[in-house]
Amino acid sequence: YRRVIEASSNEGDLVLDPFCGCATTPVAAEQLKRRWVGMDIWDGAKKAVQERLRDEWLLEKDASSKMMFPHEVFILTEPPVRTDDNEVAAKKLNLKIQRAQEPWQRITHRGMMNILSAAQASSGGVICAGCGRVLEREFMQLDHITPKSGRGENHIMNRILLCGPCNRRKGDTLTMPGLLKENRKKAVGWMKDESLAKLAQEAARERADWVRDNFDSEECRALIAG
Repeated sequence: YRRVIEASSNEGDLVLDPFCGCATTPVAAEQLKRRWVGMDIWDGAKKAVQERLRDEWLLEKDASSKMMFPHEVFILTEPPVRTDDNEVAAKKLNLKIQRAQEPWQRITHRGMMNILSAAQASSGGVICAGCGRVLEREFMQLDHITPKSGRGENHIMNRILLCGPCNRRKGDTLTMPGLLKENRKKAVGWMKDESLAKLAQEAARERADWVRDNFDSEECRALIAG
């Protein structure tokens, strides 16, 4: 401790020991002419610190606070009262922990487009899962079933193909049932064939389940590759 304090501080600097029950740091700091503050939740810390200071001839034997040096040891048993506006010293650090992902959860955007285009295929085109229109694949966009704002994942189990207008209308807030409801409104008037839209949703979910369960098969790899 003494070497660490000596190497990392100068005389007169303040040394903080948040676990001072053994008093090693306060003693070393005092001997090196550093100011120091010690704290501990252990009730016996006060006595232990005083005894160590006496043993090192830093505290008079008949005194509880006065030092042989022209200093005083102030001992508080209650939390100190703050004199500021209770502002935090630093902003809260939010860490985003990355969870381990299964191989099927790392399928690329292109791979998911290939999978869902095959799942939602009909009459030479692809069924939009929001309005039931059958359009060419080039008009389809990959979207989330559960929005990312609702903690929706990016993997194939939470993906669906929508036409451009449906994708923009769904945005980052609507769920799929919410999108269908919005498309049914007279003011919107975008629902073409709800039964086909629901069929596309079901087919996409079944195909996603199959990909998850058969990811290592040659058939699945060929589907992903397109």
